[in-house]
Amino acid sequence: PAVIEIQLSGPTVIDVVVCRWKHMPADYVLQGWTGTNWRDLSTVKDNVVLGPRIKLHTFKPMRTGRIRIKITDAVSKDIHGRGPKGKKNICAMSDIEIYAAGKLPDYVEKFLARKTPCLVATPETLARNRRNKDYKPDPAWLKAEIPTWKPIPHSKYEGKPYGRVINTKANHRRALLKNCAWAYANTGDDRYARKARKVMLTFFDHYEKYQADRFVGVNWAAVTFQEPANMMDFLNTAYDLIASSPCMTRADKLRFVSFSLDNAEFQYRTIRDRFRGKDNWSANSLGELVLTAYYFRDFPDARRWEEMADRKVGSCFSPFMADGYWWECSPSHSVYTMAGLYKYGIGKHLLGRPVWKKKYNGKSLESVMEALAKTMNPFGEYPSINDSYGNDNPLLKSVIRSAEFRKALYLIGRGDLLKMMKDTGPPPAMPGVKIKAIKQVDPPYRSVLLPNAGMAIMRDGWERDDAYLLLDFGPHGGWHGHLDKLSIIMFAHGHRWIPDASCSPHYCLFPEQRQWHTQTIAHNTVLVNGKSQKRCTGKLLLWKTEDKIDIVSAEHTKGYPGITHRRTVVHPRGGYFIIHDTLWTDKKKQADLEWLLHVYGRVKSQSKGRLCFMNKKGDKGLLVLSDAIGAAPVKIHKGLCGGLERDAWKGKGYPPKGGPGWRYIPYIRLNKKLDPKAGKAEFFVVLYPFVGKKPAVKLGHIRDGQGHASGIVITYNGVEDVFVEGSPDYDFKVGGEYRCGSVRGKSRAVFVRIKGGKSLFRKEYQ
Repeated sequence: PAVIEIQLSGPTVIDVVVCRWKHMPADYVLQGWTGTNWRDLSTVKDNVVLGPRIKLHTFKPMRTGRIRIKITDAVSKDIHGRGPKGKKNICAMSDIEIYAAGKLPDYVEKFLARKTPCLVATPETLARNRRNKDYKPDPAWLKAEIPTWKPIPHSKYEGKPYGRVINTKANHRRALLKNCAWAYANTGDDRYARKARKVMLTFFDHYEKYQADRFVGVNWAAVTFQEPANMMDFLNTAYDLIASSPCMTRADKLRFVSFSLDNAEFQYRTIRDRFRGKDNWSANSLGELVLTAYYFRDFPDARRWEEMADRKVGSCFSPFMADGYWWECSPSHSVYTMAGLYKYGIGKHLLGRPVWKKKYNGKSLESVMEALAKTMNPFGEYPSINDSYGNDNPLLKSVIRSAEFRKALYLIGRGDLLKMMKDTGPPPAMPGVKIKAIKQVDPPYRSVLLPNAGMAIMRDGWERDDAYLLLDFGPHGGWHGHLDKLSIIMFAHGHRWIPDASCSPHYCLFPEQRQWHTQTIAHNTVLVNGKSQKRCTGKLLLWKTEDKIDIVSAEHTKGYPGITHRRTVVHPRGGYFIIHDTLWTDKKKQADLEWLLHVYGRVKSQSKGRLCFMNKKGDKGLLVLSDAIGAAPVKIHKGLCGGLERDAWKGKGYPPKGGPGWRYIPYIRLNKKLDPKAGKAEFFVVLYPFVGKKPAVKLGHIRDGQGHASGIVITYNGVEDVFVEGSPDYDFKVGGEYRCGSVRGKSRAVFVRIKGGKSLFRKEYQ
């Protein structure tokens, strides 16, 4: 044990002691001399934070001539359970400051004097909320219990029952703080401010005691950045909303300052020593640090925090691929990374040093935004491929990320990006920044290819009812990848006809969910011998987009060893989608193939060669046409899919049995054999969306008789469309022209539209 005693120049009324540590003691007591005995002012136990850091101890003002710090246990360990290298039982202090009652430093007084701090919310948004007469808070929030817990090692968290309990408690506590703070902002009812204050003080008590949210003493790098950054985000918002309430005392506000500076200093140190830009959560730490530098811009350390973020931000752009997409190929995690980068950009803008167009490793905040925008579906949602959450994630309506993205879009000033992401509502507000309305315009392109991310997006336009299809053929995406090579997602007429199963928002806590959502059977591709693909990356073979038609072709060779799967998708604009799958093998054994399609709709009718699905209202439909659909009824399976209808499932438990926001949708498995003697197996499937009455559409197959090419004829409304594709092993440059039905060709693929015996247009693809 050690005692550090400070003799003041005379009896002084003090209310704050600031300690700056190099190595933090694990347990210590701060005491003041009353004239007859030592009185405990503040106690910290089980400290697990690596300094240096700032600690503001607040208490009722006390008249004393001496204070002392009694160290009962040294030295603290960092959040990974490690102490200072090569040093034992030491603690080192770099400075102590004692503030007399009512005589805080000017920069602290200036911050406390702000009636509306405007850290996150602005006066405009607060005023707009208070005009919301329809807002009705829940009185049950006032009586709700405030959850508490002790942090646990990560080994007891992931997939474990107690981890689920802590996760639920953490979510409830955050929700209670948010709900009560916004209830006060909307109604002015101080009861909700008082409840929000209690919840906030519980956060501070928890953090000051444990210096961690859910985990302690674990060797997991994410905790170093993620937990403090998350707390900075939502606590700043709550403080903004209730700071003007009479219930918030000077001591409460000082505790908020204490927490914020403590957290920022911790972020600064861990970013300096352990930062990895490749981790999708890292950018959020930089964003929070720069925003904190703006919120506390008059404080002496603010510039140092900003400069640290400036030094590290370039490494966050390196993992973005050449086409601007995040390396994990998971739109949700791309959004998560970008949200942090836009916080960084907004903080720099507020500090008067904009960086929107600045290049980092060849990319900019604007260019990575555009790459994401190119994948937006007709509803302005990012696609739910790989570990992305749900099928209804409108980027600019998301509670978590809308503020960063909307502000960034307006500050960048791109009306086409606003249109692509379906921006609605007035321009966002920012303190001290005038943001003008921007006219929305269509981008100069529709269908696009992201070759590095392995996403080909076909679309008729940028309106809600326009047809949209995404083919996923790119990299696996690391830990967040699914076994889904050559899977598709398809929208038409404002309906999510062919969704991706998406990923559970709790997959870390509930591993059983990943047993379904990551597997090949949960996706819209081809299953071989009933087993999932192996991790692999597909290869692009052909991509062409024109005014009247789009075509893409890709394959993978390592998903199923010894078997190559090639998929070609053709989309005549304003019409339907042709899906042509060819599989061939160098193995001698036969393989069982199952062509998978998950459909968000109900089966209306089926007959040989066709299935008809309808939406819930029955006014929109989808025809699935294929020779693999026999005369006998196709068995309809049920597969779990997330995000299609909020709270669609009302039972207890979690997937695969169900869960909030998850529902079962039908899926079909069309069967064929891959016989090595035949050399290959093919699926031709047409997805024909319609509105109203079911159209008369016929599908016929054609072959050249020599195995050089095969194709289909689609007849509808007096029009005959012919699509022919050459066999993978046929070299037309050597073998010459093939003839398939009425089509002669000597190229990879041919599409011809015929009406009244005349060709309306013909496209050939090399």
